[in-house]
Amino acid sequence: MALLVRSAGLVGLVQTLALALVLTDSPAARGATTVGPVRSASTTTTRPPPTTRPPPTTRPPPMYPPVTVLRSAPVRGVIVDPWRPPANPYAAGNRGIDVSSVPGSPVLSPADGTVTFAGAVGTSRFVVIGSSDGIRITLGFLASVTVRTGQSVRRGQVVGRALASVHIGARVGDDYVDPTPLFASGPPHVRLVPVDRVRRTP
Repeated sequence: MALLVRSAGLVGLVQTLALALVLTDSPAARGATTVGPVRSASTTTTRPPPTTRPPPTTRPPPMYPPVTVLRSAPVRGVIVDPWRPPANPYAAGNRGIDVSSVPGSPVLSPADGTVTFAGAVGTSRFVVIGSSDGIRITLGFLASVTVRTGQSVRRGQVVGRALASVHIGARVGDDYVDPTPLFASGPPHVRLVPVDRVRRTP
């Protein structure tokens, strides 16, 4: 009889331990929370195909307004660095032309107009002349400036003195345009020069 009691006790202990293990391995015992339907392990999520971005739009080149003002070349020389418009506002290029000149030679106003800027930018001297057709001509990297901001000038009037070359730029509003076709007397002659002799402009 004692043996039977002990056997029954062992069976009850085993059953109790098995029940405890089942309860311990359940989600509730582990503190897990199940929300929504339970998916099988074989269920896969299909992702949508990647969105194809449209190509960036290319800004059209700026247009000249009707040219109603007679212009002539401010210096006589050869173009040592031609018009090289940058691919974007932050890329390298030449937003005008660089023309060789004799140091100390006069730089002339290319047209009748008003001086909208005359002075230094950093260590370089510039003169900007605006005309009635809305085109502004920049004459840069000068040895000296002989006009002042707000002064009216006539075509052919001396506005400064040159260094070894003069930068000539043209703007319509905020856009740079090629100044080469603007001169009635014809643009300066183009001559290719070695790269190490070319002064790059921002």
